[in-house]
Amino acid sequence: EEAILIGLVGRLDPLKDHSCFLKAGAMLLSRKRGIFFLLAGRKVDWKNPYLKQLIEKLGMSENVFLLGERRDVHRITVALDIATCSSVAEGFPNVIGEAMSCGVPCVVTDVGDSAWLVGDSGIVVPPRNHEALCEAWLKLIELGSAKRRSLGEKARKRIEDHFSIQMIVKKYEQLYEELVH
Repeated sequence: EEAILIGLVGRLDPLKDHSCFLKAGAMLLSRKRGIFFLLAGRKVDWKNPYLKQLIEKLGMSENVFLLGERRDVHRITVALDIATCSSVAEGFPNVIGEAMSCGVPCVVTDVGDSAWLVGDSGIVVPPRNHEALCEAWLKLIELGSAKRRSLGEKARKRIEDHFSIQMIVKKYEQLYEELVH
């Protein structure tokens, strides 16, 4: 019950910066107990020598779950205490929108539309900065479960208010109206 699960869902790609995520994780583990990290995506499994070596080198094998490519991401996402996007480049990170829809507070790097998507319902950090990522996680952990849950509810409301299908249709209708007139 006291354990914290921090997740990153995304294929193994240099742009996703799994190494920053894992370095931040190792730093957090040196300061807090009961933290676990879940990573899922194409080539994100224990067969991947790069990830396996990095995790072992960082001394965090006992605290990391590598799930590989999954078809049940919604089940994984809803189990997280904190969702993370540590990318160095991004468009509109659907995985963060999905986490927010599940009421999961997010920590994202300030790339692409990530900061705009999260707004004030999560924490935005600079890319390639594992210290900042660690501090953001620590801040959310220290909020406690009730306040984290409240932040997650705020994230879900943000998705409903700004990114629901109804809202997107409304924005397209407004755009078409402007173009016609």
